[in-house]
Amino acid sequence: MTGTLRSIPLIWKFPKRNIFECMILHYLFLKVNGYACFSISGELEAGKTRTTAVDRAWFLVCLAVVVTLWTINITVVERPVDVSPLLSIGSRLMWFTCYLTVLFGIVWNFLYRDKVWSLYVNVFKVDQQLLALGANMYYTEMYLAMIGFSLVSFVFMGVLNIGHVLDVGFELWEFSTFLYSNASLMMLVTIYSIAGSLVWLRLWALNSVMERDILAGGNPKIIQVKGKDFVQTVRQYMQIYDQLCDLTETVNFCYSMQVMITVAGSFVYLLFFAFGVILFIKENNSVFDFSTASLVWSVFYIMSILLVVAVGSTVRHLGRNTAKLIDRAIDSSTDAEIIEMVGIRTE
Repeated sequence: MTGTLRSIPLIWKFPKRNIFECMILHYLFLKVNGYACFSISGELEAGKTRTTAVDRAWFLVCLAVVVTLWTINITVVERPVDVSPLLSIGSRLMWFTCYLTVLFGIVWNFLYRDKVWSLYVNVFKVDQQLLALGANMYYTEMYLAMIGFSLVSFVFMGVLNIGHVLDVGFELWEFSTFLYSNASLMMLVTIYSIAGSLVWLRLWALNSVMERDILAGGNPKIIQVKGKDFVQTVRQYMQIYDQLCDLTETVNFCYSMQVMITVAGSFVYLLFFAFGVILFIKENNSVFDFSTASLVWSVFYIMSILLVVAVGSTVRHLGRNTAKLIDRAIDSSTDAEIIEMVGIRTE
């Protein structure tokens, strides 16, 4: 635990100078929730981790909590009398999905714990190359934005849970399973969004550097690199882009399956919600008398889906722009070394 404990003071150190100083709080958040059951070994930049007895014990505790609450949700929790059977089924399926996601995520990230930490290590390596090209990484601003996003997410979750209790009443086991399942969904969406932002922020930085350094010549199809060696600069762009593609694969490897399961569960709940509203109206009831809590949670699930889609779409859009800029640089080159390098990459 020495490396982990030594890194804790970095949480309140300002200004931030590298990605590790920004993400140590994120790592501790993952650790508390069972998504990072490993300890940092040595210097942060070395990228070494180890799994202590405490880490293994915490992994088992997190698993036990999930399995216990999952069992309670299935065997003990009863449907509130004022909630329709259709919405009750939808809620239980959503809770089942959330628990399955957490269980899968804890086990998956424990088995591939080196992969989780390698995301930050590889981001650090990319940052060194971007900084060498003159990019501004805005570490302090990124850190404050990450904290703000996380706080807003969980304040929003707290307000929704209070509203749920006021609407359907308080019952200990029902509230416990409900709170844990939906908090885990919010946690996963937040983690995925932050991990995805690590990629798209660096794609944006690379695009900014390329747009700054590349000058259009007399022929709009021909470009020149301002004040730098053309071959070496294009090679740097391509290497950074390849590394960012690898980072995207790492994010997907660690979190995409969990996100897909959660999104699927959200769609199932929304389907049951839609049928519940239709049946409620067909029974000559006013739509304004429909469960407010169900409506609010439907909006929450829709927002979660949209946030996941927005992160993925942003990465895709920026990555496509990066590829276009690199293609312009390559197409304008008559250098044999660049042509040979591209030929090797496409074989």
